[in-house]
Amino acid sequence: MAIKIGGNNVVDDSRNHTAGIIGNIGSYTRAQLLSGSYNGTTTGQAVYCSDLNGGTIVHWDGSEWSGTGSFSATGGTKNTIGSKVYHTFTGSGNLVVSTGGDVEYVLVGGGGGTGGPEYHNGGGGAGGYRTGTVTLSAGTHTVTVGAAGAATGNGVVGGSGGFSRLGSVYVGGGGGGSAYSSSAATDGSNSPQGNDGGSGGGGSSSGSSVKGGASGGPYGNDGGDGSGSANNYGGGGGGGSGGAGTNGASNGLGHGGVGTKTPSTFQQPTLPTAGKGAAGPGGDPAFWFAGGGGGSSYNGGAGGKGGGSGGPYAGGGNGSTGQADVGATNTGGGAGGSERASGSGGRTGGSGIVLLAYPT
Repeated sequence: MAIKIGGNNVVDDSRNHTAGIIGNIGSYTRAQLLSGSYNGTTTGQAVYCSDLNGGTIVHWDGSEWSGTGSFSATGGTKNTIGSKVYHTFTGSGNLVVSTGGDVEYVLVGGGGGTGGPEYHNGGGGAGGYRTGTVTLSAGTHTVTVGAAGAATGNGVVGGSGGFSRLGSVYVGGGGGGSAYSSSAATDGSNSPQGNDGGSGGGGSSSGSSVKGGASGGPYGNDGGDGSGSANNYGGGGGGGSGGAGTNGASNGLGHGGVGTKTPSTFQQPTLPTAGKGAAGPGGDPAFWFAGGGGGSSYNGGAGGKGGGSGGPYAGGGNGSTGQADVGATNTGGGAGGSERASGSGGRTGGSGIVLLAYPT
């Protein structure tokens, strides 16, 4: 399509619309053009749509403005529920957009893992949690689902979770929980964009307090510190997307930080199982993500709960006086901290998820 502005404004449209003189091109939003109040008068008439694909010329085809219809795309698991279309990505792939526009999204990074199986381990930090609205143009957009943080061996800090991505929007992963005789827990892990990491891992306890990791940005919270007590050696809870992890104490109970419930748009009972997340506080049965892992405890003290007191919530793994729980798959939950457990290593965090929604 060639456009000449100045003197007479001439449109030569390659899509078989009529070429002609159109005078001054009007500028409208997509919502205005879809409202029916600004319909064209002549086939081939052109106007400027200011918020479609970053601003573009559209044409009247006799019944509608071309290219301004509902957002349309393929990728992931696609479901139509009521007046919304949903895409659920449990693994990395592509979103192929045929008609651009605005979409709501939830991005959850991978949760942090923990070390072990020996002494006094802190819980893993939750993956970052980010939600909002983004305009996607027609074309192929990369979708990355954050990998789970790895389980590690004795005296080794747990692995950090991976970042999640939708096109140009990113969120980082959770930090690994600290292990006995290791350094401090890992901070929330940033994506290549930076300043978008998830929650920090919980600190271990080794007779002196080991500090929990810090959040990596606005999408997570700090992990709790280890107790530093010779009585029960409580590991700190990993941070959650909705709150910091609890410090370990002489009676254990280094709970993971609370997670976050998805916006109401995504609270659909008929979504794929992964899209419904995990249970939350107060008997809430679903739609919670990114809870921190609970810290371990020794000599009779209770292990910390994943995602807060009373858990496991939001996919965070419970800590233990033995073998802890993993972070739940596709929730971004942090792993629980183990204590003198049998086996060869710690526990893995929960992988992340990417959710999208837009009108039919």
